[in-house]
Amino acid sequence: MAEQVRDAQPQPALVRDPVMLRRFLDSCVELPAGELEVRLLAGGLSNVTLLAGVGERHYVLRRPPIGPSDPAAHDVRREFLILSALATSRLPTPEVYGFCPDSDALGAPFVVVEYIEGRVLHTPDDAVGIAPATARRLCEALVDTLVDLHDTPIDQEPFAGWHRPEPFAARRLHRWIEQWRRGAHADEPRIELLGTELLARAPARDEKTLVHGDYRFGNLIVDVSETPRVAAILDWELCTVGDPLTDLAQVVVYADPANDRITHPGQRLTGLPGFLTAEELVERYLAGSGRRAEDLDFYVAFSHWRSAIIKTGIRERAAAAGEHERASGLADIVHTHLQIAGDLLDRESSHRL
Repeated sequence: MAEQVRDAQPQPALVRDPVMLRRFLDSCVELPAGELEVRLLAGGLSNVTLLAGVGERHYVLRRPPIGPSDPAAHDVRREFLILSALATSRLPTPEVYGFCPDSDALGAPFVVVEYIEGRVLHTPDDAVGIAPATARRLCEALVDTLVDLHDTPIDQEPFAGWHRPEPFAARRLHRWIEQWRRGAHADEPRIELLGTELLARAPARDEKTLVHGDYRFGNLIVDVSETPRVAAILDWELCTVGDPLTDLAQVVVYADPANDRITHPGQRLTGLPGFLTAEELVERYLAGSGRRAEDLDFYVAFSHWRSAIIKTGIRERAAAAGEHERASGLADIVHTHLQIAGDLLDRESSHRL
């Protein structure tokens, strides 16, 4: 569960106690003798992903963000339980080896998972050398794997304990509004206003499946060999049981730059030869799943609104760390997310007239 080793950057300060870290790793994985190297993997904006290993043997460590954060939003034990439960499913997930509940080694709890070779397509640069035919098959695999994810049984723990009688959309909106209000955020009235509007329009759909929560190429490891495929699904911290259209909406967000209003470099993948458009991805998903796309615009708006909340938290951590240029860029992205969410809700209103 990682990106390529070539993307890793040295970051020894992330290890609080190397001896404790080595001791824990030796208790759950096999490492050869030698000095343990730990590197920060590029690409994550939420939980911190580290690569730890000796020689050619590597494992991935996942811990909450450095600095103040909402424990409920970055619960790596939850991710450990999810991956453990999915180990016997047909989904491509990394093997999970252990969970460290204390903060002695890294300064926070962490989970240890398998390192998987492959590419993570965050930006067009990550897709260099991918032939159009391969790109198309990767897009098809992205959709087909999502269909499989939504067909995964949810009658085992921890998923069985996540079933709730109330409609999913309203429940998730209340959860994100509460998380927003708990944080010491800069004043952003549009988040409150759009949250209220989304609540007023929340669909009462009752279908419940396993939901990843942030399904996109940037959270997949893909194999671009002669048989292109999804090698692993990463970053399960937003996983829940709910409406599968939330995941499809996230796919749409990353495949449709909304009149060239870019909120993530991954949205530029759509313009590369062979990569499917949002419409083509949705069509394949609906054909493979037998579902209908009713309320999809609502969930795309919800996804942009939720991203604005998440990125506000990241922006504030960046500002607190003195990363002012990054914080300024994130502020612009938050503005764009909210603008697109508002436009989608306006469009939905006009369709109802």
